[in-house]
Amino acid sequence: MSGSSSGGSSPPTAQPCRDLEILTTLNSPDPQVLKKLKANDCLTVKAHAVGKQKVLAAFHGNDVAGAITDAMASRFLECLAKGSKYKATVISIKGGRCDVSIDHGSCE
Repeated sequence: MSGSSSGGSSPPTAQPCRDLEILTTLNSPDPQVLKKLKANDCLTVKAHAVGKQKVLAAFHGNDVAGAITDAMASRFLECLAKGSKYKATVISIKGGRCDVSIDHGSCE
């Protein structure tokens, strides 16, 4: 008899908040903010209200540099809600594209 069992394995454990890190490209970057940035600049990663939704965004001071829509964004939002802090380090800026590395920590 063949088939699969509905029991047995459990879903993978969520990665600890402290260990989250990704390389990604900012979505809908603000051209005015990008003009102020250079490689190795530190951006603060926070939840940002857009209508009734919260999205993950990278901030340069009080200005939104761009949205973070990586598949891990929801996990980062969960961790932010629990008090974790994240920073995005600018890897490169080419035209309107801004690549960042996001990991645990703050810009201070």
